Amino acid sequence: MENQTLSDSLTGLYNRRSFLLLAEEQFKLLHRSLQGLLLFLCDLDEMKPINDNFGHSEGDQALINAAALLRATFRNSDIIARLGDDEFVILAVGTLPTTAELLQARLQANLNKHNARANRPYKLSFSIGVAYVAPDGKATVEELISTVDKEMYIAKRSRGKARSD
Repeated sequence: MENQTLSDSLTGLYNRRSFLLLAEEQFKLLHRSLQGLLLFLCDLDEMKPINDNFGHSEGDQALINAAALLRATFRNSDIIARLGDDEFVILAVGTLPTTAELLQARLQANLNKHNARANRPYKLSFSIGVAYVAPDGKATVEELISTVDKEMYIAKRSRGKARSD
């Protein structure tokens, strides 16, 4: 019963509630560290068309695959959660600002491998927002999620515009 309140039943990742609790603890420990943390917000692109064109069971499978890709990309010590719908959040603890580019490149490589071998009529992709918090950072988890959410939607809009051009 407790596991059901901490994890997302579809993907097996942490849910919003457990992510916020775990992230708050990491933020409290942050000032003791010599390295900061990165927060990634990943929105699975084109989820509505997947559901509309191929059915909700295929949409569920896309979410399960997205979760597996995130697990393969990030460390076991990182906190990965499904915030809801098609949004995922990752807290990479003990990182440097330059780690963001490395992790985004690793995620893209994993997406490319998945899309090359997946026998599906669609490809998975993410719109991503990311922010770094230094060890002396003062932001709260909620503030950081809000900031990264805005960045992620800018990426999503620019990606959509690039597709329509």
